[in-house]
Amino acid sequence: MTIYTTVDDGYQVDVFRTQKAVAERANSSGSYIVPHDEFADDAEWVPATKSSIVQALRKYSEVRLVEEEGCRDWTLKINKH
Repeated sequence: MTIYTTVDDGYQVDVFRTQKAVAERANSSGSYIVPHDEFADDAEWVPATKSSIVQALRKYSEVRLVEEEGCRDWTLKINKH
C-alpha cells in the first residue's frame, strides 16, 4: 500500500493514504512544482494545482513546492513511499 508524507518548511510531517488527500493538503494558490530538471535552461515551472500535483506524484517519488517560480527553497515536500 502506498502512503504519502508531506514535510513543510518547519519540518512538520503529515501522513496521507491517497493522492487525492495529499493533493488537497498541498494545493495552495501561488505555489509552483519544482521541476526535476530544475537547473536546465528550459525547465518548466508548473503551478501547483490538485491535478498537477497528482500527475507529478504518478511520475516521481518526490515532489517539492515553492512559493515563487524559479525559487529553490521549498515550502512543502511530498514523498511517495
